[in-house]
Amino acid sequence: MTRQHLSLTLAQLAASVDVAELTQEVRDVTMRCILDLIGCAVAGYNLPGPVAVRRAFREIDGRGGHAIWLGSDHVPALAALLANAAAASALDLDDGNRAARGHPGAAVIPSVLTLADRSSTDAMDIMSAIVAGYEVGVRVAAAQRSDAILSRQTGRWAAMAVAAAIGRLLKLPPEPPSQALAIAGVLSPNMRANGSSGYSALSGNLIKEGIPFAAVTGWQAVLLARAGLTGPLDIFDHPAIFDPALLTQALGQDWMILDTYFKRYSCCRYIHPALDAWNDLKRAHGLVAQTVMTIGVHTFGWALKLSNQTDPADLIGLQFSLPYCLAVAAILGGRCPSARQADAAQQETLQRDGPEDHPVSRPGCRCCLSSPHACAASRKDNDRCLHVGLDRPAW
Repeated sequence: MTRQHLSLTLAQLAASVDVAELTQEVRDVTMRCILDLIGCAVAGYNLPGPVAVRRAFREIDGRGGHAIWLGSDHVPALAALLANAAAASALDLDDGNRAARGHPGAAVIPSVLTLADRSSTDAMDIMSAIVAGYEVGVRVAAAQRSDAILSRQTGRWAAMAVAAAIGRLLKLPPEPPSQALAIAGVLSPNMRANGSSGYSALSGNLIKEGIPFAAVTGWQAVLLARAGLTGPLDIFDHPAIFDPALLTQALGQDWMILDTYFKRYSCCRYIHPALDAWNDLKRAHGLVAQTVMTIGVHTFGWALKLSNQTDPADLIGLQFSLPYCLAVAAILGGRCPSARQADAAQQETLQRDGPEDHPVSRPGCRCCLSSPHACAASRKDNDRCLHVGLDRPAW
C-alpha cells in the first residue's frame, strides 16, 4: 500500500483547523500575534525597505483593489502583500518561534489579512487560517536537516506557511494546498547569501530574511495549484532532508502558535540575551555608560555569525550588530535600543564614548534558549569586573 505524502498530511491538517473548536489559549495567542504584527507594521512603515517596495510597485503594477496598510494606495493583491509584509518585518520586532528559528507571523498574518480585506471572511476563518499557517510553517522549519538545507532563514520556509494559511482561508480541499506546499518549497527564495547562516559578509541589507518575497511566493503557489500546476508532492518524504517525526508529532494536538515569542528589542533575537544581561547588570550595580570601559559577552556561536558591525551604516546593519546594540543600550537606554535612530550627535557619541564590546562564544552554548549566557563589565574608576549570568533568558 502506498503511503500518503506528508505534503497531503499537512494540507489536510491545515484544512481542518477551526479555532472555534480549539482552546481559549489558542484564540488568545492568535489575537496577540495579530495585534503584535500590526504594531510592528505601523512602526516599520516609513523605514527604507518598505518605502522602496511601495515606490517600486507604484511604477510596476499600478492600481488595484487591495489596500497597502496605513496609506491611501490600492494596488494588486500581490503588491499589497509585499508592501505589508515588508513593513511588518522591517524593524525585526515581529514575532518568532524557537523551533523554527524564524518569524512566521510577518509572512502569514499580512497574507491572510491582505486577502481577507476584499472578502466577507469572518473573524474565525481569519484566525483559523493564521493558526494553520503557523502550524505548517513552524513544523516545516523545525524539521529541516541543517546539513541538507544550509540556509535557516525565514524566507526559506515561510512560503509554505503562507500556502497553508491561504488554502485554509479560501476553504480549499486539501489536494490543491498540498500541491501549493510542493510548489512553494521549490520556488522559495534560496537565501544562501543572507543572514547568520549565509555566506555574504554584508548580510545587514534590506532583503533581510526575504520574508515579504516568500509570502508572495506562497500566495502565488496556491493560485497556481488551484489552476492545475503541480509540484513534487514527495517534497517532505525524504528523511535525509526533513525529519518526519518533527513534521507529524502530535499533529492536531500541540499547536505551534502557542510557542510564539514576542520581542522586546528590535534586533535579531540572537542579541537579546546579551541585552537582558546588560540591563540586569546595570540595574544591580547602578551602572552608567560613562563609568564602563568594556563589556564582555559570553554567548552562543550563532550570535558571532551576525554581521556585528561596530559602525553600521544604517538601521538594518544595527539590527544585526551585537556590539552596537549593546552600545546603544548602554548610552541611550530604552527597551528597544536598535529601533532608536540616533541623531548625528548621538552617533558620534556612540562611536567615540561607547564601551568596548567583546562578544565571545561560550563552549557548549549551542542554543540561545537553554544554555547559560553572561555579561561582564569593567569600570573605569577601578579594576573591579562586574558579572551577571542568565540561566534562561526571559524572552
